[in-house]
Amino acid sequence: MHNSFSFAYYDEFDNKHIVPYKLMEYNNLMEFLFDRFAEDWGDCKARAWCGTCHIKIIKGTFKKNIDKEEQNTLSKISDADTHSRLACQILIDKNLHETIFKIIPE
Repeated sequence: MHNSFSFAYYDEFDNKHIVPYKLMEYNNLMEFLFDRFAEDWGDCKARAWCGTCHIKIIKGTFKKNIDKEEQNTLSKISDADTHSRLACQILIDKNLHETIFKIIPE
């Protein structure tokens, strides 16, 4: 069993960050990044309504299907594509391990 987990992300300035995490340490990826790195997002408080936490997956997948709220919000974002997700809908679990994503600024 894994005892150490990490993911990597590129911020809005294309700086890469490698981030260790603990399983279920936060409710979702948006809350984790907001608390740890002060990303300015989350206007809808993790309800998948606003799209401010738009990310694009570079490496990795998420087994959870995208729900209708997230699909609806992503459909309204002009640069969203098949690699787009909302960070507020991604759990801090083992599926996040070794994922790489980019934060997409508004």
